[in-house]
Amino acid sequence: MADYKTIFGQKIQSISSDPSVAVTGQVWYNSTTASVKANIFYNGVWATGSATMNNGRKNAGSAGAGATAGVVAGGITLMPSGQQANQNAPETYNGSTWTTANNINSTRRSMGSAGISSTAALIFGGYLDPYTSNSEKWDGTNWTATPGLNSARDNIGGAGTSTSALAIAGQQGVSVTGQVESWNGSSWTVGTSSPNVEKLWITAAGKSNSDVLAWGGATYSSGYTYYSTCYLWDGSSWTTKNNTTVASRANSGKACSSTNAILNFGGSPGTATEIWDGTSWTAGNALPVTQSSAGSNGSGPSSTA
Repeated sequence: MADYKTIFGQKIQSISSDPSVAVTGQVWYNSTTASVKANIFYNGVWATGSATMNNGRKNAGSAGAGATAGVVAGGITLMPSGQQANQNAPETYNGSTWTTANNINSTRRSMGSAGISSTAALIFGGYLDPYTSNSEKWDGTNWTATPGLNSARDNIGGAGTSTSALAIAGQQGVSVTGQVESWNGSSWTVGTSSPNVEKLWITAAGKSNSDVLAWGGATYSSGYTYYSTCYLWDGSSWTTKNNTTVASRANSGKACSSTNAILNFGGSPGTATEIWDGTSWTAGNALPVTQSSAGSNGSGPSSTA
């Protein structure tokens, strides 16, 4: 009978504590607890919640701590007349109900956002008319204006926390930019532009401004072109990673526990769900309904909730 080394080409690693980040399929021996452990791929399922928001919206900023604690701010609501109304009233979620919270200071849509808590979030950029560079921080009760982006734009990819965030690419009028900006809790600094092409609606996930995975996005020229490319940011430069399994997508939702454990769902097009293990994307169970622009800028703390 073949052993582990014969199958995988290496011995099981012996370590004194479980790794802080384990990739799918990794096996190790914990010498402290005298136990062999493995990180096994889990393909979760989607369940329809009973709670509905007070104001349906798209293109909002969002942040959260799993499936039972979140905040959504800004965005657009479709009115009965067919016109679109910008939202300034955020809503918080406690796992069972949505509650309207204190307004953001600058009403907008299509902003970037960051946060892995429902009581600590950051929104930046966006559009009302015209494009804005405004940035605001949420403390669980109120929104406070912070120094703005160096470049006003919307449709921004956002990741990180309220004190360590990354703003990626976006749209400036008729042009699209690949500009990247890093937030350290007090100011925004321009960094190395996103690679390949200048895009809008890039999806990004990560828990700091120096460790972010970004993928997808779109460009426009007589119609939209969607992308499946994927890149990792280490705080100073980008590294190409394996493409998403979906041929192309933009404006998808995401959640993560690290850049080695990410959930990617919905977007344009479709209901597709994918799970990133630090090396490659694996198809997950599809959403029950097609969704785009749904929490696409939040950073939940888990790839399984």
